Amino acid sequence: MLTKDTLFKPSPQESRAGETDRIARGLIEDETNLRLAKQHRLRAARLEQEAAIAATVQDDPPGKAARRKRTKPRTPHS
Repeated sequence: MLTKDTLFKPSPQESRAGETDRIARGLIEDETNLRLAKQHRLRAARLEQEAAIAATVQDDPPGKAARRKRTKPRTPHS
């Protein structure tokens, strides 16, 4: 079957632009994959750290609240 894509060759400018576009899209896709992998790795580390903190908090019994010292009431000076 003949179509405009199979019958005519692209111009050198079009083929060069297509190659540049293909390479750029490949680089963008690679960067996106790296960013997503880093995001998943950091999310897993954060969740692990939060779980460790939550386990530590559950293990420690709550202590007594700190008491404030009583101060003497102020007396007006005459």
